Amino acid sequence: MSYFQLTSQGELVLVDSLHGVTAWTSGTGNKSVVSVVLHDDGNLVLVDAKQTIIWQSFDNPSDTLLPGQRLHVSKTLRASSKNLETSYYSLYLNASGRLQLRWESNTVY
Repeated sequence: MSYFQLTSQGELVLVDSLHGVTAWTSGTGNKSVVSVVLHDDGNLVLVDAKQTIIWQSFDNPSDTLLPGQRLHVSKTLRASSKNLETSYYSLYLNASGRLQLRWESNTVY
């Protein structure tokens, strides 16, 4: 079983309780995060006391884009695979705004 925890330092942590390790962190420690909000559109947001967004899942795509979510420049959307480290195919939005289909990160179509 895994669970999320918001630390007193404002870090959102995903804990793998089966193995007793931290599986992921938001990287928001000491950035004044006071709460976590899951919006109706699926965007998980960390906010400060003034409700200013400090971190949001829509800025950090993995293998799924939800309606309303944008793929920002220099971000990668990677196809799911059994290998958690890499995947054969990905979509990448380069600095000029062109969407690229990549295979193994180095072959661009």
